[in-house]
Amino acid sequence: MKNILFIALLILACIPLNAQSQTQCNFGIKAGGQAAKFGQEGTNWDTKYRWHAGILAHLHVSKHFAIQPEVIYSAQGAEHITPTTDTQIELNYLNLPVVFQYMIGSGFRFQAGPQVGIRLNAKRNFNGVESDIKSSFKNADLGVLGGISYVTKFGLGFDARYIYGLTDIAKEGNTAELGSDLNNLVIQLGAFYQFKHK
Repeated sequence: MKNILFIALLILACIPLNAQSQTQCNFGIKAGGQAAKFGQEGTNWDTKYRWHAGILAHLHVSKHFAIQPEVIYSAQGAEHITPTTDTQIELNYLNLPVVFQYMIGSGFRFQAGPQVGIRLNAKRNFNGVESDIKSSFKNADLGVLGGISYVTKFGLGFDARYIYGLTDIAKEGNTAELGSDLNNLVIQLGAFYQFKHK
């Protein structure tokens, strides 16, 4: 809850900033696809292709530096397929990244920052039988991200990120028998649009 309030306060900071100068802060929307999987020693989890969508607030701190808090709905998970079994794990998160960006002046931005993910639900499909496995996963996931983005003078931009989960997301003694040392790994490719971008 504290993380949600922090992101909300950063985004609300755009309102007084915009009242003073339309160039200091821009709201935006974003969406795209992503390749998600689990990192776990001893288990070769396969990539699951899913999607993400949300909102952002781009706050200029200086000519080349900005902070961009976001609220993103992220469909994640992984799959593990053998000759006799087909296991599909679907995890949905509300991700709250705070992205620090260095802007080089030609539209390109290098970015990195922390991210907190709040697990919304979790499902497993094992050989065609679906079950709810929310109780097998922790409620929150802490991660870090890095990437690059490009924005045009019209406010349309493109974004590429790699997100590495730092949290062991499986609960001890989980009922889905997922083991331990399970973390989220996500590659995101998407597009965004910043309103009133200059």
